[in-house]
Amino acid sequence: MRDIQQLELISAAPDVLRGRAQPGHARGGIYQVALRRKRKNGKVWEGVQTEFRWESDGRKHRRYLRRGIVAAFRRDWATGLKVPALLEKYGLEKPKHG
Repeated sequence: MRDIQQLELISAAPDVLRGRAQPGHARGGIYQVALRRKRKNGKVWEGVQTEFRWESDGRKHRRYLRRGIVAAFRRDWATGLKVPALLEKYGLEKPKHG
């Protein structure tokens, strides 16, 4: 059972709030997702995961952020670092499984 209870936007680029990105730039935001997952023993695990969502070249992408990099990632995002530079800096260019 995978049940997403809530999705909360933590921070977004100003372009996201307007709904448009400049040509050649991706747009996106940092979200917190509250999850509930049922375990084999019948207990339910509840937790919060942080993910980075962005749109580039007409395609939507998302990557979950490890707890250890969330604060630094938010700081870099707030300073205006571009999406490709963020992905490269934190090693999130390609998905782990696929």
